[in-house]
Amino acid sequence: MLTRRRIITGVVILLVMVLIFVLLITGGRKQYKEPVSSVAGTNMVQAEYVGRDSCITCHQKEYRLWQGSDHDLAMQQANEQTVLGDFSGAAITHFGVTSEFYRRESGYYVRTEGPGGKIMEFQVLYTFGIRPLQQYLVPFPGGKLQVLPLCWDTRPKNQGGQRWFHIYQKERIRPDDMLYWTHITQNWNFMCAECHSTNLRKNYDAQSDSFSTTYSEIDVSCEACHGPGSRHVEWARSLQRGEEPSITLDKGLVITFPARSEAAWIFSDTSATAHRAAPKKDDRLITMCARCHSRRSELTDNYVFGKSLLDTHRPALLVEDLYFPDGQIKDEVYVWGSFLQSKMYQNGVVCSDCHDSHSMQVFAKDNALCYRCHQYETYGVRRHHFHNPDSTGALCVECHMPERTYMVVDPRRDHSIRIPRPDLTISIGVPNACNKCHADKDAKWALTAVRKWYGPDLENKPEYGHIFAAARRHESDVTGKLADLLTDATQATIVRATAAIEMVGNLNQVSLGLLLVACRDNHPLIRFSALNALSDAPQDVRLSAARNLLSNPVRLIRTEAARLISDLPPDVFSGGERKEYETAIREYLDVQKFNADHPSAQLNLGVYYTHRGDYLKAENAYRNALRLEPGLAFAYINLSDLYRMQNRDNEGIKLLQAAVEKIPDNADLYYALALARIREKQPVQAVSDLEHANRIEPDNAHLQYMLALAYDAAGDHEKAIRTLNESSRKFPENKEILYALATMYRDQGDLKKAGEFAKKLLETEPGNAGYQKFMDQLREIRSEGRP
Repeated sequence: MLTRRRIITGVVILLVMVLIFVLLITGGRKQYKEPVSSVAGTNMVQAEYVGRDSCITCHQKEYRLWQGSDHDLAMQQANEQTVLGDFSGAAITHFGVTSEFYRRESGYYVRTEGPGGKIMEFQVLYTFGIRPLQQYLVPFPGGKLQVLPLCWDTRPKNQGGQRWFHIYQKERIRPDDMLYWTHITQNWNFMCAECHSTNLRKNYDAQSDSFSTTYSEIDVSCEACHGPGSRHVEWARSLQRGEEPSITLDKGLVITFPARSEAAWIFSDTSATAHRAAPKKDDRLITMCARCHSRRSELTDNYVFGKSLLDTHRPALLVEDLYFPDGQIKDEVYVWGSFLQSKMYQNGVVCSDCHDSHSMQVFAKDNALCYRCHQYETYGVRRHHFHNPDSTGALCVECHMPERTYMVVDPRRDHSIRIPRPDLTISIGVPNACNKCHADKDAKWALTAVRKWYGPDLENKPEYGHIFAAARRHESDVTGKLADLLTDATQATIVRATAAIEMVGNLNQVSLGLLLVACRDNHPLIRFSALNALSDAPQDVRLSAARNLLSNPVRLIRTEAARLISDLPPDVFSGGERKEYETAIREYLDVQKFNADHPSAQLNLGVYYTHRGDYLKAENAYRNALRLEPGLAFAYINLSDLYRMQNRDNEGIKLLQAAVEKIPDNADLYYALALARIREKQPVQAVSDLEHANRIEPDNAHLQYMLALAYDAAGDHEKAIRTLNESSRKFPENKEILYALATMYRDQGDLKKAGEFAKKLLETEPGNAGYQKFMDQLREIRSEGRP
């Protein structure tokens, strides 16, 4: 389930999770055979999906463990054995809308609010998930399956379960909202399918706006993790017949994982923590799991087992909407991004060290799992955890993997496995495990206890929360700290990659140079984040960053490099380099066309065609985005800007006026409308629009700055100065506010005040030649006695 977040224009931010679906009218299993290239060993082999029935004979133990697992029950046809919800005439009312659940001979039905808010009947074709809640899929025209917002709580009654609830329990999602259940954000084909079935092909046709989604098996079966198995089956049958197998490489498997003996953990005489018997050779296992257990979007469904995750997916970093500044989970992020931050990962731990790969269960209950690698004599005693041994406070996970609840009833543990830091709660407002349990106490109380038990050293341990928090506040001295983080090889790769992304908005000569170096980093995640961070860099910098990555072996790097310089004409390049550029651009466009069912891909196409000067195609792409999602604010903004480029500002104003009526709580729309009015010399209306924008986002420094300029342009100089002074108190280091105050006071003849703000401006960036020149000009005016 998605929560609200801002969509950034011109950047691929497809919130994708795709799988495969059989024809709706049959609802049964369809065998889909697709040649797949293996990366096992050095020889390329072809394999096909054969289904789990081909695996059971030799792998009965694994099959028994898998049965009844979350993978097994990820998606099922709706019938008496699979449907857990009460369809006996039950009903719930959510914000005045009553939904009913009932059965007829032909199946299971829900009567609820549908497209446009109309009460309609929907038949449930599939169940989705199993615990602690079950969701339901209903068919829509064009091969679409939509996820109902009405869920069944599968927990026992004594735990609050056995009831219907709405997924947005405390919020009314209206029919024109992007999160309304009939929109793309709740569409199975795009959002969910990849990770609930095996060998999924979305098969979206943009011309007809329809899907012919297919899968090999309806659930997450053997080949979802082990890859297509035909060559392995051929190898096994050769042995059964007593023949010498013609296939010898890795037993015909397209991907192999480390043997348990290789992944063993042993204790030494000098440490209470076990170490890995043999160094971890690669990240094959974690990458395979990350395909679904990460927050990411999809570039293509031509997945090749064993290759980099970034070859087929765009993973999310530790960005503000998803993670707290210190990296703790905020939104649903599916484990991978958290785990990569952990010391466990840094020291070689992989998913299967704690979780059985087939049942998905942990290997032992409670602390016994942790004691396999962390000796009880050191970590299981009161002098370590300082809690009653029989209390929840003595459970390792309560302190080091606190839960956060999603989808109303689904608690998930933070896999960054960190030490509680109540001091960070006080300084940057992040949660801490202590106050999660002791909710009646504050963070100062928790910090006092931590200091008493562990001393003050904990607060001095390096952490990146303060740096990311400062970056998100746009503090003036944060660039150097981000640079240190980016170049610190001891930090987790995902932390370094996030440091690069946080440099957006903090670009200067130092950060630009470091990002160019990061574009050559050994790790593709850092190369990708550095490229992305350079989106607003000067053209020559972008070209320098991208030109050597257009033929990179990782698809995401190639396509991100192409996007970065997609505004450049092909004749900038010559010879083989031009061919690389054109190939990478085609691949970038292929990614957008693969995701053409999502409005963000249409936005990206609109930006690309605008750069190319093909305004007709750009307009069509933006209108496609609005057709797919009428609530997408940036499609209106980009389209109105396209009109500006064609001297059609009057049309842009009408478009944006319609947009603010449809989406009245979006500050960016009002801001864009104000700019269009300013260009059309409508200052009074522009002021009104900017006032609207500031009411929506009262903590947006740039909006306050623009409002002050609008007041000044409209002749209300006093109000402009007052607005800027109020903003300066709230944002004391904001450069554009300081500069505006200095210039306005100068223009009013108050050179003393102008000098005060010019001095503050120089303090934020001492080496800035422009600020120094302004200060010198003020001194010159004073010395000459000019007004």
